[in-house]
Amino acid sequence: MEWISHLLELENRLRSEIAILEKEGSKPLGAEDSPAGDRSLYDTVKPRLYQIRAVLDECLCGRNAEERGRMDYEVRIKLPLFSHLSRIYDIGSLVRT
Repeated sequence: MEWISHLLELENRLRSEIAILEKEGSKPLGAEDSPAGDRSLYDTVKPRLYQIRAVLDECLCGRNAEERGRMDYEVRIKLPLFSHLSRIYDIGSLVRT
């Protein structure tokens, strides 16, 4: 269960970064009045999603189909932000099955 704790920690960091952007008043993607130095939600979220996905893929390596299915299900339940955003940003598994 150490693997899920690590993933929860990564998702909590992502939540914190999104909260900071919300306080800063992040501009929508492509907003013309957005200064070049502003971080967008997309620029913050996508790298974190890839990081979480890479850790998850590493945890799934060497597991049989039943274990992978159970672990994927557990991630969908316990990491709702990652699950939702990874589908929006189309972050699939980085490992070919």
